[in-house]
Amino acid sequence: MGQIKRGIVTDGRGSQVRVQFADGMISPWLDVGQQGTIGKLSYRRFQRGELVLCYLEEKAQTGVAVCAIYNDEDRPPNDGDDVIHEIAPDGAEFLWEPGRMVLRTAGGAEIRLEGDRVRIIGNLNIEGAKVTHNATNIGDRHTHAHGDPAGKTGPPE
Repeated sequence: MGQIKRGIVTDGRGSQVRVQFADGMISPWLDVGQQGTIGKLSYRRFQRGELVLCYLEEKAQTGVAVCAIYNDEDRPPNDGDDVIHEIAPDGAEFLWEPGRMVLRTAGGAEIRLEGDRVRIIGNLNIEGAKVTHNATNIGDRHTHAHGDPAGKTGPPE
């Protein structure tokens, strides 16, 4: 029968970590549990100093680091029940709450999806051969009906 232990990550390589437990024992290289490894892939290796929960086989010669655990020093970024909030090491964020999603870069650019609205904050570059709005070409190759001498034109054609 195996054992479940909490410990602090001391080292990492690939998809494995070493963990030091409260009794002083340092684990062998442990695989890090992932959300998916075939088809829908996911990858995250725990960082040095992170508190993790591990499952070790009976003789503690192999096992898996199952998940990270928040504690008094490392608080969660949000405490909502219906929230997914991820923050990358560079400060980039992904936030999902009912009816709202926000994707923010470390540089401050942001895409907000709220209800039926999309809001983009930051510089916007659109690249592609064709840009349409309600099936009308509004890209750099559209044409306008002749306008007046003041520079006003008709709708795109």
